[in-house]
Amino acid sequence: MACLVVVLGGILVACIDGAPSVEPGPGVQAGTGVGRQRWSLVFDDEFDGPTLDPAKWQSGRFGATSEADAPYNPRLEGAYFSSSGVTITDGNLNLVLHPSVRTIDGTTYTYRSGEVNTNGRFYLKPGMYVEARVKVPRCAGCWPAFWAVPKTQYPPELDIFEYFDTSIPSRSQPRFNFHPAGGGETGPTPYGERGVDYRDGYHVYGMYWTGSEAIAYLDGRPYDVGVRATTSLPEYLILNLSMYAHRTPPDGSQMSVDWVRAWQPQGPSTAAH
Repeated sequence: MACLVVVLGGILVACIDGAPSVEPGPGVQAGTGVGRQRWSLVFDDEFDGPTLDPAKWQSGRFGATSEADAPYNPRLEGAYFSSSGVTITDGNLNLVLHPSVRTIDGTTYTYRSGEVNTNGRFYLKPGMYVEARVKVPRCAGCWPAFWAVPKTQYPPELDIFEYFDTSIPSRSQPRFNFHPAGGGETGPTPYGERGVDYRDGYHVYGMYWTGSEAIAYLDGRPYDVGVRATTSLPEYLILNLSMYAHRTPPDGSQMSVDWVRAWQPQGPSTAAH
């Protein structure tokens, strides 16, 4: 069988002896092992269907769907989550903000938004590599994020990216953070290239998680974000568009996700680099 080699989103996809393998791009931090292994795709959603795939995602924080769920940080946030804030259009998952007043557990929110997660469907495990192609909105108080937490306890938490108010010019880079089980945090640590405004257009955000360290990837390039001790607990993925309280982003502000993919290692690789 012929070997077809294709580069997608900074990932080298190669066909070796009829079996696909995936190698994150060159220049990986020393000691991670990425680039010296064969990889198999274990989770993939291109969002090509008419609706969210319920076998891969739920649009409720605590169940398959929800009319209204409180946000993750009720004291800081101004938008609740609803399945009506999640749409699929033109091959993209969209998490959309709309003005909507709702009181949940004594707190009144002025917008509704969307989040999706893989709880009960897919869990990221140590040794895996995950990435998503995402466009974040530039709007007042907007707080988009791509992260992971265990089902069984909180913390730990791995934040692949967060933007803390995308309307602020100095916050044009994503931040990586790790919240250990014992409390505290390692960041948030900005990563990416100087002079690049990552709020412009789509970018590929990834993480290689060994269990003992986590390395951020952005558009196929690795960044050492100083995380040397993580967790061994499997974690489900979350994508959400939050917003800070008392802000008024434009109606229809949205975070768009082109695809999400995850791989696990198969062992030593003979692929060309």
